[in-house]
Amino acid sequence: MAGGDTEPAVSRDHAELVRRIMDATNRRDADAFVAALDPDVEWEDNLFGTAGGQTYHGAAGVREWLAQVWEPWETLHIDPVEITTAPDGRLLVGFELTARGKESGAETNAQFWTVSEIADGKLRTRTMFRDRAEARKAAGLSD
Repeated sequence: MAGGDTEPAVSRDHAELVRRIMDATNRRDADAFVAALDPDVEWEDNLFGTAGGQTYHGAAGVREWLAQVWEPWETLHIDPVEITTAPDGRLLVGFELTARGKESGAETNAQFWTVSEIADGKLRTRTMFRDRAEARKAAGLSD
């Protein structure tokens, strides 16, 4: 799950942090999810929730985001498809999402990417992307 030969290796601590966040998401455990974040986290979302995107601040903001994201889904599961360290130390993570709607029962599959800053073992900032190339560019990585 690491990047190419010219990209820095993903640290064990960063990989563990991603795993903890994914596990909390898949269990719908908001307490465990928020525990992995810096208290002053800036959580940017331009995919789920409001049109045009929104940035959520702190634990309360992320809890609001989680409630919005989890509410319409009967089941929701994410898995990593890519974890790469950017030259400046930020983390690029690609996810595969599978979900089934509560009302419609429709199955959904999607991929998305995030670029995150990690400080003191906690996720400090996160920006979300639909497009891998756009996420890699934002992280300072070439394709």
